[in-house]
Amino acid sequence: MRKFFLSIVVMALILGCQSSVDTRSKDVVTDENTIEEMERIVYQFYQYCRISEWHHAATLMHPDALKHFKTMLVALDHDGSLASALGIQNEQELEEIPEDVFFARFISLLDTIPEYALVLSQISIDVVGSLHSDDGETGYVVYMASIDTADTHFEKLYVVALGQHEGTWRLMLKGALENLAPSP
Repeated sequence: MRKFFLSIVVMALILGCQSSVDTRSKDVVTDENTIEEMERIVYQFYQYCRISEWHHAATLMHPDALKHFKTMLVALDHDGSLASALGIQNEQELEEIPEDVFFARFISLLDTIPEYALVLSQISIDVVGSLHSDDGETGYVVYMASIDTADTHFEKLYVVALGQHEGTWRLMLKGALENLAPSP
């Protein structure tokens, strides 16, 4: 059951951090330098995922997203098994672990499931388009994710949200994952 839960959370995060976009309240602009930077961040995130460089992938996540990710999973841990699964001694240490380290350790649990490691190594993405809000604080990258294995061809269109943090774009958690647990 734990592997199933892990696989749902991880695949939702890696393949589709954002499931819907609402730009009705914001004007949208397409500054080329900003668009290129947002797309570079998305490509780099997936490159890190392909080679299981989870700590590096965490550096591309917005700090608010990392905090929410940790809060969500701790709230969903009803039996207290999360700390031991992450190699953490106790609940206090779980609370004190930095969000980026928590993210990297949790996502690295995928490496223990050979099938997921194989699938992750074969993910490819192609950016379809990008835009950002007029205020320059939120951006979206639309991409096609593909996985080709000997038995399977999977292709799906996704939208990932990015937010500004200290002058750089970082990936945000939105949509389905955001609704799994109460806000921090």
